Amino acid sequence: MVMKNLPLAIQIWLVFALLIIVVTIALLLIIPFSLDRFFTNEIYANIENGQEIFQSGEMWQFPKNFPPIENDKADQNIRTVRHILFNNNQQIFPPNPLPRFILENFIKQAQSQEMDLKRYQEIIRGN
Repeated sequence: MVMKNLPLAIQIWLVFALLIIVVTIALLLIIPFSLDRFFTNEIYANIENGQEIFQSGEMWQFPKNFPPIENDKADQNIRTVRHILFNNNQQIFPPNPLPRFILENFIKQAQSQEMDLKRYQEIIRGN
């Protein structure tokens, strides 16, 4: 064997380096998948929570305990869920900056959905 001919210190360093390389490769393979799954689940949880607030009517009640500045901060929060409403004529309220083909896809999915809750994914490129 090649390792037997090397001094003990070099053998230890080679084993140590090999162990570090194996752990690094394992982490590089595991972390992206676990982070992707975590953030996907977190995003869906935020959307579902926003939908519950929307359907419960809490969204339409004026917050009594918060000053106006706090309300503005809530609207600017990255976790704020925005809703797209459309009528039978597929007119969208409020006007939305998303591309028209994506909005039409949302409408098509909403009209064909038979379950109360379903998760969709759409990749949006741009700003």
